[in-house]
Amino acid sequence: MPRRRIGLIVGVLVLFGLSWAFRERFDVDAPPPPAEPNGPDPFAAPEPSERDAARARRDQRYAEARRRADVPAAPRALVPPEARGDAAPDARHGRLEGTVLSRSDGEPVAGAELTFEVRGASRSVRSDAQGRFRLEAREPGPHVLAVAEAEGFFPWSPTWGHSPVRFDARPGRVVRGLRVRLDPKRVLAVEVVDDEGRPMAGATVEVRGALAGPVPLEPAAPTDAEGRTRLAAPRDAIVEARAEGPRVGRARVDLAAELAGRLRITLAPSDAAVAIAGRVVDTEGQPVDAAWVRARRSDAGPVATRPLHPEVAALTDAEGAFVLRGLDPGAHDLEVRAAGHAREASRVDAPAADVRLVLGAAAGIRGRVVDPEGAPLAAFAVVVDAVIGPVERSLREVREVYADDGRFEVGGLGSGPFEVRAIAEGHAPSAPVAVDLRPGSWREVGDVTLRSSGRIRGVVRGGPEGRTRLEDARVSLEGRGTDGALAVRREARSDQGGNFVLEGVGEGPRSLTVAAPGHHARILSGIAVVAGETRELEVALDPTEGDESPRLQLVGIGAVLSADGDVLVVGGVLPGGGAERAGIAPGDAILAVDGASVEALGFGGAIERIRGAEGSLVSLRVRRGEDVREVSVERVRVET
Repeated sequence: MPRRRIGLIVGVLVLFGLSWAFRERFDVDAPPPPAEPNGPDPFAAPEPSERDAARARRDQRYAEARRRADVPAAPRALVPPEARGDAAPDARHGRLEGTVLSRSDGEPVAGAELTFEVRGASRSVRSDAQGRFRLEAREPGPHVLAVAEAEGFFPWSPTWGHSPVRFDARPGRVVRGLRVRLDPKRVLAVEVVDDEGRPMAGATVEVRGALAGPVPLEPAAPTDAEGRTRLAAPRDAIVEARAEGPRVGRARVDLAAELAGRLRITLAPSDAAVAIAGRVVDTEGQPVDAAWVRARRSDAGPVATRPLHPEVAALTDAEGAFVLRGLDPGAHDLEVRAAGHAREASRVDAPAADVRLVLGAAAGIRGRVVDPEGAPLAAFAVVVDAVIGPVERSLREVREVYADDGRFEVGGLGSGPFEVRAIAEGHAPSAPVAVDLRPGSWREVGDVTLRSSGRIRGVVRGGPEGRTRLEDARVSLEGRGTDGALAVRREARSDQGGNFVLEGVGEGPRSLTVAAPGHHARILSGIAVVAGETRELEVALDPTEGDESPRLQLVGIGAVLSADGDVLVVGGVLPGGGAERAGIAPGDAILAVDGASVEALGFGGAIERIRGAEGSLVSLRVRRGEDVREVSVERVRVET
């Protein structure tokens, strides 16, 4: 059975498009005031009697999502803060308190509704005028955040029953300081043309892929006589246009499209959409209800160089049946998750019918997350990677946990070697904890200890000659490329004076992506961070001119790299880059960097060592077939 690899791609310095999966959504906040004894809860959602029609529509939507999520959202982990747990005698079964904020400007979001799944039932609370919310548990135990939504914002809505965000309610205890960040809807100007550049009237444009969840993002939009339309789409979503023929085109909402506010899609003749249908059963042949099944095109090569294909998912019905519609023909990797079962994968050629997927017994991991002094944390993320090779890892599970005792458990895993990491605001990620699982077994990994961190503080300038301090510039810290863990990004936005601060930065060389509207984005590498210290930084961005689309400016060897076993494989080279000049070609394997093996450096360490100052040289040991040679490569400035 093929194993799904993470497409860890670094276009010399970065593949910034993978960052959405773990964008920051939670931070520390002051708790809302307690409810008056025996009085009404000001944060409770209105009772059904006050909005019967709205509740009926909502219940129907959730019921449909449970049974048939045609394009459900893949679970997106939210990097939490160091929230605090306190004693609260009036919290009979436990309490969760926090605030809902706009991700763009940090302003409170009033009237946001958060729905929690509690033992198969739903429970909703609303934020007040200051964006504050409170969940009073009616029974102890796990409360899973299923949906967070507000007018004018994109909903956060993973597939029902498969959310990674969990609050463990304990009698007499309260977890305070949660910040739920929602992304405001940003409308893109979409232009659809044919393969000769002529505008396509009457094409249907819609958001596809894992970001289009059970709570719909936006309805499909037709193009006008000029081939234009407007559509709200979040970062990293795939936007698809279709016309008779059939003709299909897709584009991803990348950093450039988000900054420019526009997207261009070119249609080309395409095979008709096909489907994969089948059943999910357990080892005894019994149907598995509410299993999450996702199909992803299994094209070879680095993610950055592959054509765009839709990812489609669905939940099984009571008979274990599923149908995945709207796929492109060809081989697809099917991923299956279900409570109490091991996560499984299989490769199937689309179209296909009567596919049978068998789920085995699940293994799991239990432990506790503590700070560098050994005190348990109240809010953290636990990341589990399958170990594929000395350098290569495959993301298996992410859990966001809010429990004042720091305890966690991650189930639904298969057998084999894994690594467990913990992430929390204000700390550097933990070192990986190795664990070997057998089918159906649970392992206690003990304390997973977060590390001491440093900070990066700086100012972002732009405009003519870099004289203007830029407000609302986005500064993102690369995760997997620097920490060797998953693609977690810590992110900050500059204030009116262009100032920003990044907390919880791990020690060692780090890389930043800096972007602002009306300017080209930049990657800065080799930023040395020391635990307990602050690194000062000044960033200058070049302004775009006229209708010029923003580009990403970086310094590197000009190659797209991915992890494969114990080496880095070259997926592509950029024209004019140092790799091309040195004769490096796609398919070459990098074994060592400046004399240190890639296996010893790890993926993140190898990438950081390849990066460096413009005009400097890096020595790479490169294998092509049976031939191994040392190659000196110049680091140059490139744009993508």
